[in-house]
Amino acid sequence: MKNKGDFIIDLLTSKNLSTNDRERILKLSAKEFEKNDQEYQSILAEIEGLKKIFQFEQAKMTSKIDGLLKQEEFIENFNKLNHSIEDKYLVLNSDKRKNTVKIKKENLLKIRIDHHDNTDIIDSENNFPIIHDPATTVSLLKYFTANDKNLKYSTHSWEEGKYDSYEDFLSKISFEWNEIKDEIKKQSIRLHAKISNFLFNNKLGKKNEKGFYEVWGESRLKFGWSSEELTIHISEPGNSPFSCPIPEHIKQLDKKYNLHYFKDYAEVFKNEIEFREDSNNFKKMILDLWEKELGYDYQLNGLEQLVGFSLFTDVALVKASVEKIFEMFKGNPHYPVISIEKITSFENKGYHLFKITQIGSFVTRSIDDPKFRNPSGNLNTIIEQLKNLCDYSIVSRFQDGNTYRFNYLSSSTTSEFPKKLPDNETALGFTHELKFYL
Repeated sequence: MKNKGDFIIDLLTSKNLSTNDRERILKLSAKEFEKNDQEYQSILAEIEGLKKIFQFEQAKMTSKIDGLLKQEEFIENFNKLNHSIEDKYLVLNSDKRKNTVKIKKENLLKIRIDHHDNTDIIDSENNFPIIHDPATTVSLLKYFTANDKNLKYSTHSWEEGKYDSYEDFLSKISFEWNEIKDEIKKQSIRLHAKISNFLFNNKLGKKNEKGFYEVWGESRLKFGWSSEELTIHISEPGNSPFSCPIPEHIKQLDKKYNLHYFKDYAEVFKNEIEFREDSNNFKKMILDLWEKELGYDYQLNGLEQLVGFSLFTDVALVKASVEKIFEMFKGNPHYPVISIEKITSFENKGYHLFKITQIGSFVTRSIDDPKFRNPSGNLNTIIEQLKNLCDYSIVSRFQDGNTYRFNYLSSSTTSEFPKKLPDNETALGFTHELKFYL
């Protein structure tokens, strides 16, 4: 049964609710939170969700939808909710509670007032570029290739006698996983789930209480290191885990992937955490998405640059992001030439920078347009998917005839947003830039 906090969140996220209704709910919920500490704890966990709700409401305000509140009323009512929570719980003599409320307060929606065409608009404060840490994700994934790490041997064969038994191997990779799992989860929940299930889920291929199969990865595979059949196979002297035949019932469940031995599953896993030189999976991804999203009415240049390199990342999320980029290109069919450029540097650990450009397609809007200042839709999805994987920017010529870079994800705190580029850096078209660290 849902508690009152859940019920309030459901109400606030209802599409059928007007802004005035949301105002009244917020007033009533502020009083209700004062009644019960347990309910407060529940709603506190949803504060970040409330932030998104307010941002959504603000976007509606800029379009003058649903009988909008005046900006003074909106600010006043939001602050009442904030202060009501704060006043109740800051009186408690707990430094931990005080710090929790302080942190949550700092993360609440910040509001500023802009003036445009003599109309007052409420807009969320510019939060770009988002400062993230893709280099840490790379360093953690390198555990799966480093010679001094046992996790390397979850995807690579080892010489006889390296491990005393399957239990010995599992114990050692468990120890290393415990060292890094919290950090990986902080970087990417999806990467954490993919790796954890491949290594330690002993229920893969079985249905959970909700009736769904336990799986791992983009392909939703159903066999891994902790599967019972693999454990039995390794217990036989001289057997390599990678020679383990896949049980027939699992082969039927995963039949479209044509995987017969555990080495095939390990190969899929490697290609989900790394764009690899030997498999050319970056180029294959681009070719697949070209055919799927654009079709051959579009010309794709620069494919020859997409070989001879490797980089660690969540391959599935990068693929999903490039898919969105191609969807955006498809929405502008008058410019059928797509160009891909790769720039590589090996200084300071190095990077690969990919520029994907729709030649001749430019932005006819102002650089102050909310579509780019506070993106939604495909652009926002790309930003969310690439967080902690790679730096991400768009570059184009805008309405004023100048070329700008909107740097949405950055590893540097010094990134200007947006940044006007010199005249000699005129864009050839609308460009997406993805910078992966090595």
